[in-house]
Amino acid sequence: MQFFRMTNRLIINLMPPIVCLALMPACNDDSGTASNGTDTETGDGDGDGDGDGDGDGDGDGDGDGDGDGDGDGDPGDGDGDGDGDGDGDGDGDGDPDPICGNGELEADEVCDDGNDDNTDDCTDTCEAAVCGDGLVWVGNEECDDANLEPGDGCDEACLLDVLFSEDFEGDVDAWTHEVVEGAILDTWVISTDQAASATNSYHSGVSQDADGSLRLMSPEIDLTGFSDVDTITLTFEQWYQYDSCGGPAWVRDGHVIEVSADGGAYEPVTPAGDYPYVLEVVCGNPLEDTPAYSQSSGGVFEQVTVDLSSFVGSTIQVGFHVGMDCGNCDVDPVNLYIDDVELRRSQR
Repeated sequence: MQFFRMTNRLIINLMPPIVCLALMPACNDDSGTASNGTDTETGDGDGDGDGDGDGDGDGDGDGDGDGDGDGDGDPGDGDGDGDGDGDGDGDGDGDPDPICGNGELEADEVCDDGNDDNTDDCTDTCEAAVCGDGLVWVGNEECDDANLEPGDGCDEACLLDVLFSEDFEGDVDAWTHEVVEGAILDTWVISTDQAASATNSYHSGVSQDADGSLRLMSPEIDLTGFSDVDTITLTFEQWYQYDSCGGPAWVRDGHVIEVSADGGAYEPVTPAGDYPYVLEVVCGNPLEDTPAYSQSSGGVFEQVTVDLSSFVGSTIQVGFHVGMDCGNCDVDPVNLYIDDVELRRSQR
């Protein structure tokens, strides 16, 4: 009996280890196989969907960080320029953006002249200069007010509105002339000897052996319909050769430009660039000590420009006033020819 009791006690003491060994796969947490059959080395043991780091655990489509997880085609920061040198792709289309002004014709550029000058035939946006773009193309346009409407100071061809024009080829009866001072003759006459265009010009006549002055006067020109936003510009062509009487040191005969406003007295106006001389005080020239054109234009016509904007609101006449002294030394000093007189309007 004692033997049976000892045997039973031994069996009971040995049962837990035996049971544990029999159930070992279920008791050992370090086993390579879980109770649900998942492989924690190649699968996902932590619930983030990515057990080995080479898949995509967060669902953004990019598991390793070297691709493109958001589908925008840009693995960088969205500016398309990974190296920061500015030549990347700002719009994400895969092509580098053109650089206007580098002198190379690239995508979407009509021209590229390698500068940012807006006065030539290629603008600073690499588009061809055209009338109506608001940029004055020097040498091809007189103005550009960003539209093609006539009557606003700049017409549809980008030319300033012409208020008055005279080339002396037709009826010139509206032009008048007079002796201003001195015992001389009124010798203003239409001539074919010199002309800036076509065949005719108005000639003051040659110098006379007396002191005095002559004036050629335009018809009345109405500037009453304009305002202080309008710029009025007078242009004309002149050819002149005055009595030099011994060389360039002598400045005796010459002419000035004048304007009469609303029937008032003629007053000198200053051309762009000013007058080149002051006539000497000698021998009774009525224009002595006056800034004027004198000597010679060099055998060619030269264009003169005068700003007459200060006369807006008035009716004006333009005068060409020639003054001479009594000592004519040259054999044939021919004095002054005037041609192609125009008044144009633009808006500031």
